[in-house]
Amino acid sequence: MAGKYGVTEYEAEELSQLVAGNVHLQKQVTIASGNLKRGTVLAMNSDGDYVQFNPFATDGTEVPRAILAEDVDATGGPARVQAYFVGKYRLKDLIWPDGITDAQKQSAILGLQDKGIIVE
Repeated sequence: MAGKYGVTEYEAEELSQLVAGNVHLQKQVTIASGNLKRGTVLAMNSDGDYVQFNPFATDGTEVPRAILAEDVDATGGPARVQAYFVGKYRLKDLIWPDGITDAQKQSAILGLQDKGIIVE
């Protein structure tokens, strides 16, 4: 059924799949810092490294650019990992920052769509 954000929501209990389509493109990126989980929506900071998307920022990290493809612990310094840049992904498996509003989430989904990342 069509749910919030204009995407299909499944109500049955399912395991996290994240990738929802057959085609996806990923590449290696540098995570600046933090302990992030697979499915985290990413943005790029001014150094060209990736961080968790922050809709409250005004430094460029408010622009969603990719989805983290694997868990990473960069608390001790930058780490190289894979991120998705094109493809179809499940809304329920994306990880958003605390406090994000429905309007900010909808805007981020549309921003990802403009980059070739489809959220269902």
